[in-house]
Amino acid sequence: MRACIWITAAFAGGALFMACTSKTPVDEGDTATGGHGGHTTTTTHSTSSSSSSSSTTSDTGGAAGVCGTDLSYQNAAMDTCLTTNCCPTFDPCNADATCQTCLTGSGAGCDTNALFQAYTTCLDGSCPTDMCGTGIGFSDQNTGDPIFACNSCGAAHCCTDLTACVGDGSQAALDLCIACLNGDASCTDSVIQGHAQSFNTCISSSCANECG
Repeated sequence: MRACIWITAAFAGGALFMACTSKTPVDEGDTATGGHGGHTTTTTHSTSSSSSSSSTTSDTGGAAGVCGTDLSYQNAAMDTCLTTNCCPTFDPCNADATCQTCLTGSGAGCDTNALFQAYTTCLDGSCPTDMCGTGIGFSDQNTGDPIFACNSCGAAHCCTDLTACVGDGSQAALDLCIACLNGDASCTDSVIQGHAQSFNTCISSSCANECG
């Protein structure tokens, strides 16, 4: 299961770059410490326009859980999208003791758990919060909600440039890519800058309606 770090930065068109929402929701009936062993480590990244914290869940509150349960990504748009599209895979996973531990972040062998993989396939396909497996995606600048259509379009058309921008996927490489995507002065690598510019051009030309 990939680690997910929230990264927020300004982007033209009112969208934001951010890292992906985790595949592990929290139980709204548990305490604020994360419940069921949910990952609680946070990392803050600042940009010229904003900063945000990271954890395995969104920092905005969702009113209803996924598929009528107490499990929530703490983001109403995410919960609603999954409830609309993924209950046929979420419900069997949540009903299975082993798969439920994967849902809540404390399980082992989740990468080979068929029920959990069926759910995450639906999540990535119907409610994508990142593009191309990089951990970088778009959210609405006003609400913070993931822009699923934009992320889906970016993944369909612009992966070559984005994966090249992210490089080896290390924290340093991710930070550099984000800086270059935003045209920040800290982007001093001309090669990564070129990949970032190509990605932004690809989004503008291929996904203008979805990311507008």
